[in-house]
Amino acid sequence: MITWPIKITENKYSRWYEQFMFNCQKRSTIEGYTEKHHIIPRSLGGTEDKENLVLLTAKEHYIAHALLWKMSMEPKFHNKMSMALHLMVNGSGTKKQHRNYRISARLYQSIRLAKVEAMKSYIAEHGAVWQGRKHKPESIQKIIDANARTKDLRSAKLSGENNGMFGKKHTKDTLLKMSKSNSAAWTDERKQQYSDTVKKLWADLEFKKQMSEIKKNSAGWQNRDWKNIGRKAADARMAKGWKPTEEFKKKISETRRAKMASGEIVPWNKGTKGVSKGNPKIWEITCPEGYIYVVTDGIAKFAEEKGVSASFLKSIGKNKRKRPTDWKVKLIKK
Repeated sequence: MITWPIKITENKYSRWYEQFMFNCQKRSTIEGYTEKHHIIPRSLGGTEDKENLVLLTAKEHYIAHALLWKMSMEPKFHNKMSMALHLMVNGSGTKKQHRNYRISARLYQSIRLAKVEAMKSYIAEHGAVWQGRKHKPESIQKIIDANARTKDLRSAKLSGENNGMFGKKHTKDTLLKMSKSNSAAWTDERKQQYSDTVKKLWADLEFKKQMSEIKKNSAGWQNRDWKNIGRKAADARMAKGWKPTEEFKKKISETRRAKMASGEIVPWNKGTKGVSKGNPKIWEITCPEGYIYVVTDGIAKFAEEKGVSASFLKSIGKNKRKRPTDWKVKLIKK
């Protein structure tokens, strides 16, 4: 006779369960695969004592939890038994289950519905599982490490000759089918939903700040040669016939001046000794690629670095240049 720590209304399932556990405890050892079972489940107040443990086969373990699910008890405890049986059928997701039994579709549907009702009941009583909670830093690190290991394993399994498409290419017909399938799935309604979701997400200043910090702290961002990338992008655009508009140049100029005023951008020659003597002039120079420079310590060194003549730049700044050129020079301070 099992002494239950909670109220169990006696019915045929409770009697079958007690007799089943009694028979399993009295038998000799089991050959082959076994699973440990708590006669009184821990979620119902069971302990780890030897008297509360019994070894069962996989099939017997499932039958035991099916009987617990059928027993009559308080709704909150019945919900726990529903969740336990659902794990028995579907596995925990962390270990490979050595199951050697099969259940009917009707019974599986009943178990799934019971699990859904149990989750609804729990959320109604306690709220969402992670509502108002956050992972601890050590938990976040464990998740990151686990994802990295999973990524490496997946990459090893799918790389090289292990990849099903190794040495192969999709045919034109296949590519066309894939394109049509993706286009059909990406409807205007879905595009709008995605756009609204992203806009709402990025409207949160805290989220925007967090994502910006993550990106700027990444190795790929910090090791990138931004000046060279910008130059290549500008050259590629200009090779296609693109030229910066006056509005575009003005916007870049205003943005750069604001950043220089706030100290976010330091002039390229700040703190260096130039070739000019006395009180140097300040020039605003726009190169053919559309980049704007503010030269505060003489124009000669800047011209040397850019591979042009200083007199050529000065002639543009003083409006003495007759032939057209893509360079623009403006004298800000004499």
